[in-house]
Amino acid sequence: MKITTQAIAGTLESSDAQVMLLPSADGLKVDLDSSVFDQYGQHIIELVEELANRCRHNQDHR
Repeated sequence: MKITTQAIAGTLESSDAQVMLLPSADGLKVDLDSSVFDQYGQHIIELVEELANRCRHNQDHR
């Protein structure tokens, strides 16, 4: 998967999370805003990175 434009998902209402993906020359940059960042932020970022890596791996093997 190649990120070519900024993408935003989620909402900041009722303890939800908003995830922003940005294209970067250094690879994937994940920007996460959440009222529960202290509890779940690192885990959410790790999941996003893992899924992006899976998509990239699957794209490379097509």
